[in-house]
Amino acid sequence: MTLAVGEVRLQARGSLELIWGRLARPFDPAEVVEALLGVSLQDARGLVGVALATSREAEELLRGMNASIRGLVSSTTASERCLGEVRGPVLWSETASARGSSHGAEDLFVCLTPTRAYDTPENRMVVAALDLVWHAAREARHDSFGGESRREEAYRRGEAARRWLQYPTLRGVPPERPRPRTLQRVRKSKRRWVYEPALALLEKAQVPLEPEELVSLADVPTLRRWWLLAEIVATLESVGRELPPFRVEDGVLLSGPVLFRHPTCPRGVERGFAGVMLGTLVADVALDDEREDATALIRIESMAGGRPCMLVRDRRDVERVVEIAYELARQ
Repeated sequence: MTLAVGEVRLQARGSLELIWGRLARPFDPAEVVEALLGVSLQDARGLVGVALATSREAEELLRGMNASIRGLVSSTTASERCLGEVRGPVLWSETASARGSSHGAEDLFVCLTPTRAYDTPENRMVVAALDLVWHAAREARHDSFGGESRREEAYRRGEAARRWLQYPTLRGVPPERPRPRTLQRVRKSKRRWVYEPALALLEKAQVPLEPEELVSLADVPTLRRWWLLAEIVATLESVGRELPPFRVEDGVLLSGPVLFRHPTCPRGVERGFAGVMLGTLVADVALDDEREDATALIRIESMAGGRPCMLVRDRRDVERVVEIAYELARQ
């Protein structure tokens, strides 16, 4: 392949979008980044943390909290055990149960007393969103991609989220992702403007990075390996082979007989290969300084761990990889 770097990145973007679209949902974004870029899981979590903490959704959530905090829904009644006095309407069923467990104390009542409680499903959703920003900012300390300015911005937003979590109204409210009934209630509510930023942040947290962001971070060999992986998947499906969604196991990306392990990924070493493996055949691309096929093959053989291997330079080689893998499977 003799494409210029810009062309390689453009080509790789389409390849990564194919892979990204075939990931089994939900997935751990950090594990996917680890597998695709070949970085440590800690570095991957740092990159994901920076992306989420500095996202537009995080900014809008924090920017609107001054107004949102005044619009939170609240529960205005609660039950209270009262001894020797009645502080509100008596809940007789609860009172009978309470007296039964208190040796029949006749002056014990369970009353409905007015109070203002903010521990509601809607507010737990806001706390969950703020908690995600705070934890993302903590993970961002390990980021080695985004630069000092992005890490500092992530830290500032994390501190802002932490302060809101300590606000009297929200203190003691546990984080909880919204259930379908809560979502339906929020979207029909007149106060949906209060909760929409939290909903958007929770949705962003599922996929905090887009494919084009990873393309900008990857080196050229990695981009070419994504192209190889996508081409093998496309070729298999063109001949009628249906593949399951991609998933990640210990740094290795898998889809049926197709496996991908980045050569620099710290995990997955026990599988004994690096590159793209189809069945028992390992394939990889040439590096920029490998002008001779023999030079590239020596390196690929070392990555294959004794398995059959191939060098791929173009689409014709990809078709040959699929043919040989089928032949090996029939043997």
